[in-house]
Amino acid sequence: MSTLLEQRIESLRVLPGVGQKTAQRMAYHLLDRERDGGKRLAGVLAEALDHIGHCAQCRDFTESEICALGASGTSDRQPRRLVESPLAGLTTER
Repeated sequence: MSTLLEQRIESLRVLPGVGQKTAQRMAYHLLDRERDGGKRLAGVLAEALDHIGHCAQCRDFTESEICALGASGTSDRQPRRLVESPLAGLTTER
């Protein structure tokens, strides 16, 4: 197996629930059938990692310092929803 392929497989394993065999299937699929989709995924992922951060008020994901809820001013009249992680925030009512 090529070094580049091994690196792609290991890179996919950082995702939750993705083990060696699943990562290998994903890497092979992208190389064999979805090259354009893989390039699109790589670009969008790189852009997201560069431009999405945590809201300074609630720690949800945002492209700004403060998320839309905090920036709207309505959050001052309501209790703030502080989350441990954005994933935990998905389980709470917005």
